[in-house]
Amino acid sequence: MPEVTLTVIPGREPGSRSSGRLRTVGQVPAVVYGHGISPVPVSVDWRELRTALTTEAGSNALINLAIGGDTHLTVVRDMQRHPIRHDVLHVDFQVVSRDEIISMDVPIVLTGESESVQKADGATVEQQLHTLTIKSKPGAIPNEITVDIR
Repeated sequence: MPEVTLTVIPGREPGSRSSGRLRTVGQVPAVVYGHGISPVPVSVDWRELRTALTTEAGSNALINLAIGGDTHLTVVRDMQRHPIRHDVLHVDFQVVSRDEIISMDVPIVLTGESESVQKADGATVEQQLHTLTIKSKPGAIPNEITVDIR
């Protein structure tokens, strides 16, 4: 799985007003936590974040975060979006180790068209499960699980 490196700016001010000011200049407020480090409030450039999350690994990409002089291997644990515009409002980065088993939610994508749906007028496919929790090493977690429903 390809890895992406992002440079983040530490020491952002907490609060909704300062977060709003960051967003107007193209920054996304975020926090980095895990593996014995205290949570670090940071900000990341929106364009760089979008580029990192649109690789073939998608939202389960391994991201090397450069914070000052330190680099941490992370995954995106949570991403909050605006309910209408779908802009990214906040990101949680979790520091991980390459050898540890972590659990991540992986989206289930249906492909194809069911023969039963084609034959029956007005029939639809109803997807009951949209994500599946996978436990694996960070580099082995897929972007999505594709299910052919033909």
